[in-house]
Amino acid sequence: MNRMELRSAAKPILQKLSDECKETIHLVIYDRGSIIYIDKIESTRSVQINSQIGKRLPAYCTGVGKVLLAYLDEKELNQYIDRNEFKKYTPNTITDKDLFREELKKIRNRGYGIDDREYDCDLRCVAAPIRNYTSEVIGAISISVPKERGNGDAIKNLKDLVIKGSEKISMNLGYNPNISV
Repeated sequence: MNRMELRSAAKPILQKLSDECKETIHLVIYDRGSIIYIDKIESTRSVQINSQIGKRLPAYCTGVGKVLLAYLDEKELNQYIDRNEFKKYTPNTITDKDLFREELKKIRNRGYGIDDREYDCDLRCVAAPIRNYTSEVIGAISISVPKERGNGDAIKNLKDLVIKGSEKISMNLGYNPNISV
């Protein structure tokens, strides 16, 4: 599946999520150790997130990146961890590789990831994977908020929305959670 097909399948759901929560929604793919924003819907609020379609960010310190890394096969994940320096962008950035592996395990178990000011001190994000018809994770979506709007209750509500949105996009792509491949 190419980026345009993924964007087309996701766009109406991204818009619906944005309409519902009034926050910035991102559609992201993993590419050679980093994430790439391939689509976004801007928040309608006066304080917004600064992001750009086409921008690359490190995967290990973003919510969408951690989600995408969590579902890599073990060999590819080990290569990623071994080859990358985990630079500390903020005091919350996970730089210990063992702790990072534990974080990815939590993401796989609960089905979503959180960026709690790990790349940007002023930003929180909740993200969930997008699967194709073979159950392969091919992308992720996130809802990003300024830290002031990202308290515990808000993140819980956004988590529910992002999971529901990622499931709808996945089903649009032929994913069936009741069939294991």
